Amino acid sequence: MSALTSTIYRPKLNSSVQTNGCNKNQQRIRLSSQPLQPELQSQVSETKTILAYHTLTSLSFTHIQFSPSKRFSKFFAFISLSPWGILCGNLAIILAMRDLVPLIVFLGQVLNESVNRFLKKIKQGRPTEYLGAGYGMPSSHAQFMGYFASSITILMYQRGTAPDAIFPHITAGFIIIWALLVIYSRAHLYYHTWQQVVVGAICGIIFALMYFSFINNVLRPCGFFDWIVDHPWSQQLYIRDTDAISDRALSDWETWRQLRMHKHR
Repeated sequence: MSALTSTIYRPKLNSSVQTNGCNKNQQRIRLSSQPLQPELQSQVSETKTILAYHTLTSLSFTHIQFSPSKRFSKFFAFISLSPWGILCGNLAIILAMRDLVPLIVFLGQVLNESVNRFLKKIKQGRPTEYLGAGYGMPSSHAQFMGYFASSITILMYQRGTAPDAIFPHITAGFIIIWALLVIYSRAHLYYHTWQQVVVGAICGIIFALMYFSFINNVLRPCGFFDWIVDHPWSQQLYIRDTDAISDRALSDWETWRQLRMHKHR
């Protein structure tokens, strides 16, 4: 039998193709070794100076850390930001409605935060030093929501709304559940111990009861708020006090309806 010979075809690579990858690497090296432009050099130098001589930190008010492995941690992280949304909403209502009632609630919240700062002198640490700034007793978030839920509940029931009206009950129930979620979130995220959030909530509730007791039993009977709304500056700014209106939504709707009927005559 004749021997069969097989020829294996091995194409010869072009020298330019063989060294293409090497040329690219060399090109990258040459590009990276090129000096930076003067503008970039100044920016890099400025950044190095800042990092060398200044200690950078994050804004702890909105900086919430959570464990992605824990269930619902992200949800509670968002819930924990509620106080800032409440403050912004309260300020928006004050500017839009020019009513003393939301202004009274806001001023009470400011005083409540001042009380919390004073109580922080207890100097009890947080569950971990890696989360949160400052001391943990009592929890400022819990005290904030304790005051907020109590103040809204007081306003819902002190205006003499009809007993069969369900809106005050729904509103108060929603606010209380919201407050409980925020309070729970602070312990769930390990920013506070359970003792710190419970004490904070109790402090907020007690302060709200004392604050509105002073408003309703001292300042209103002596005519303090009447003097404010009758002041020329208040009249120029259209400041009003709707505390005497039992059903604010109904009053606004009737005013709107009368204006609408007058417009279409």
